[in-house]
Amino acid sequence: MGRSLPRASPSVGERLGERQGTLARKVEWLRAYLAEALRSTGTSKVKGQVLTVLLRQAPVSCEVVDAAAVPAEFKREVVEVKVDRNAIIGQFKQTGEAVPGVQMVSDRQYVQIL
Repeated sequence: MGRSLPRASPSVGERLGERQGTLARKVEWLRAYLAEALRSTGTSKVKGQVLTVLLRQAPVSCEVVDAAAVPAEFKREVVEVKVDRNAIIGQFKQTGEAVPGVQMVSDRQYVQIL
């Protein structure tokens, strides 16, 4: 009479984790879809009763294309040498000049939902 119940597979925690991942991917897809829809219509703001959707210009960022060419003042040593992107962006904002070994990127946009 001591029958054990079959174990549910997968566990509730695993299912909730999978669901969270699925929802996160859907949110990212929706943001990309909204951004493309706003870009294609030439619209930067849509105001509704519940929320407002804005297509905003992302802050300038830099992509390191040749870490060896970046001056030492813009590098930090940790366990490995990493380029200090924030310092490069600060330098770019002050002088308007790109640091050797990086490519400044300022054409990105992002969606802000208020």
